[in-house]
Amino acid sequence: MNYLSSLKIVMKNSKEKDINNYVDFENIYNSYSNEILGFLTKIIMNYSVAQELTQETFIQVYKYLPYFRGESDIKVWIYKIAYNKAKKYLKFKSKFKKISLEQLKTVNWEPRSKSNPEKTAIDTDLNNKIISIISKIKPKYRNILILRLIHQFSYPEISKILNIPIGTVKSRLSRAIKKFTDLWRKYYEK
Repeated sequence: MNYLSSLKIVMKNSKEKDINNYVDFENIYNSYSNEILGFLTKIIMNYSVAQELTQETFIQVYKYLPYFRGESDIKVWIYKIAYNKAKKYLKFKSKFKKISLEQLKTVNWEPRSKSNPEKTAIDTDLNNKIISIISKIKPKYRNILILRLIHQFSYPEISKILNIPIGTVKSRLSRAIKKFTDLWRKYYEK
């Protein structure tokens, strides 16, 4: 489903008619929508909910783009909006289904080599194992692991996205890596 089409309908009904904001938004959407969908899928562990939250995130981005002050990178600002949407969703939904590995495979985790099928198969197997382990880690640790290791945000950027002190980011990341390592050894290093 193409969310840009849905968002264009929302934008046409918007009071904001500035064409520059529309062009900026379209560029922003094209640059970050798949990343945000992947990020939310990893946090929420439900692909269809992640799609809805991605759409809500970009509606909010469009609505507040004229007020973006530039105090952080726009990518950090968008991730913070997405994270807050996920946090709000999880707060009000005590029970949520975990996404299946089949659904997670649809998210573009890393570019795969089309020229080498053997490498693609090995990468796919490794990605499946990593996804399996990440899904077993508590959300407060999983979120930091995803932001730092997969999306490669700096400690200050993670601090802004999650609204926690940098020291907490560092300690949670350390615990997350330890939990990941322990689970990896438990399931895959027998």
